[in-house]
Amino acid sequence: MSFEPTTVANALDRFANIPWLQLNVGFRADWVANALVVIPAGWFAAGAVDWGRRSRRALVIASPLIASFLAAVVIGIEFAQAWFPNRTQSLNDVAAGCIGAAIAPLTWYLSGRPLISTVLAVRRAPITANRLRLGCWLYVAFHLLYAVLPLDVILSAAEWSEKYQAGRLVLFPQLPPPATDLMGWLLAACRAAPLAFAIALLRGPGKSLRLTILFAAACELIQMPIFSRTASLVDLAASCLGAIVGVAAYRYRHGITWLLQQAWVWMLLAVLGAFAVAVATLAPTARIVEDPIEISERWNWFWDWPFAKYYHMSEFAALTTLTSKLLIFAVIGFCWRSAAFFVRPRRQLWVHVACIICVLSVSVAIEVGQVYVAPQIPDAFDIVFYMMGALCGYLAFWFLNPTRVIVPLSDTPDSRSQDR
Repeated sequence: MSFEPTTVANALDRFANIPWLQLNVGFRADWVANALVVIPAGWFAAGAVDWGRRSRRALVIASPLIASFLAAVVIGIEFAQAWFPNRTQSLNDVAAGCIGAAIAPLTWYLSGRPLISTVLAVRRAPITANRLRLGCWLYVAFHLLYAVLPLDVILSAAEWSEKYQAGRLVLFPQLPPPATDLMGWLLAACRAAPLAFAIALLRGPGKSLRLTILFAAACELIQMPIFSRTASLVDLAASCLGAIVGVAAYRYRHGITWLLQQAWVWMLLAVLGAFAVAVATLAPTARIVEDPIEISERWNWFWDWPFAKYYHMSEFAALTTLTSKLLIFAVIGFCWRSAAFFVRPRRQLWVHVACIICVLSVSVAIEVGQVYVAPQIPDAFDIVFYMMGALCGYLAFWFLNPTRVIVPLSDTPDSRSQDR
């Protein structure tokens, strides 16, 4: 993405003649993403107006204003692209953004109060079983919603065939599996393991295994009619393996509980996680960049506009990539915050400093390292984004609120009624 000066008159003329593009199923997810990206801002704006009020009159009055403001922002962004000629202006993007702006306040009206109340109930619940139960429901709802978020639903037999030809309906694994497939299997297992462990605490290992496998099957089935999603029997098998790991962790929960109360364990997890992220980012390289001219060019990429590199992806792929980076470093930040919780108060400052040094060092190493390896693309702004992710992990510790864990779970599922 490069800035090119132009006059306002030329920009207005270009904007007045932007086309309506005919989008096939491959671009449907991007069109939907242009609508979805507007909704969070409207959701929070509506929440700021409505939260804490008994009457919804203020929300009803403010909703048209919120929608109009968001629509103006959408149109302004599309108009500003006249100064970036390699950006594609289209009425499709304007229409999608305005639709998202129109429904954004409505999404708060339908879900805001119940969702926030549930989140606060999870945090405030003094009984472990209650908190786990609510947390499991939120966990399942998030993953099922994420599985359908592109909303590019297949509408014809030809689109089913196109999805299969694109390799998004997987029955058998590719051998030898590429690194991306291995990472996908690992993520599928990691998705199932914590849920299996939590359900085992609530319902026992037998029900945990069945319910977690049912959850994993639902995640794969719901992705089948979504064109940009990959439904895979191999991912289902990996999730089943993750469920078994979660149940096995339940068997050794007393030892695990002791380990998770040690600050050094959380520090070790944070450091190993940061190292694993760096290796996973830099290891799968096609070649080492040695040409001085190419290195100089890649350093120019390093200092390019924020988010400019993501323009070469689809909108939904860019959102997914940014979210995954945020979540990965949020986990690292959460581990450091947990370490600080289990050390003496006078040592907490040193843990916080160590967290900043660790996250900043790994962030800089990843992005500077990508200057010298291809096909990775360096981006200085990602360093800021990684730090923001770690900060989100720190703030997420507020949600756990461990000081409220005052009633331990019973060792036997049969006595779970006493935990209610």
